[in-house]
Amino acid sequence: MKPEDSKQGPIPFNKPLDENLVALDCALLELLNKNEYTEFELIRALQSSPYNLFSTDSLSQPLSLFQTHFVLFNALYRIKTHLNDADGSDITISALKIAWHRSNAQSGNNEIQINHESDEKLSTYYLDWQNFKCADEQTVNSLLDSFWEKFLKSSKPGLDLEEALTTLNLDPSVPLESLSKQTVKSAYKSLSLRQHPDKGGNKSDFQKTTAAYHVILQNL
Repeated sequence: MKPEDSKQGPIPFNKPLDENLVALDCALLELLNKNEYTEFELIRALQSSPYNLFSTDSLSQPLSLFQTHFVLFNALYRIKTHLNDADGSDITISALKIAWHRSNAQSGNNEIQINHESDEKLSTYYLDWQNFKCADEQTVNSLLDSFWEKFLKSSKPGLDLEEALTTLNLDPSVPLESLSKQTVKSAYKSLSLRQHPDKGGNKSDFQKTTAAYHVILQNL
């Protein structure tokens, strides 16, 4: 699928998506040639002069945040595939580290092959523009809820209900039955948008807020 056929919702870019892709590839190669970045740092660089590829509010809402993330990772996986085919070099791609690794005699291709095998599912996902096209506010929120449900099961946050309510700035003395899911969701969104690591927030605060949100939902 061509990217121009995949426009859905308020795409958070300064130019039409298809016009952005070539410029985005060039900008990423230039930036990664100089340094390694977190995803947030890389997006901020691409929002800034001289690139100005992403709009300044591209991380302000869940849908536009997802779209920004998807387009960035699509470009990174395209470049990763090209570099590996061209000269054997590789790109580490994760939210916490994005780095270009040049091919050399010491590293060989074994590690690169392992990385490609472990990245295969992610690469397939991000290279399919249908996943971008089908994303809307509801599906993005469902993806986030699914991710954090798995995270909570594996991390065992240990929050009790009173602490969870306090974390979301909700009054623990108010009877739980008087709380609606919408009230809890609004309180969570208000905090999580400020605390999200992709927006420069504190990762542990964001994780605690998300854990608190799901603890409350499980008790409603």
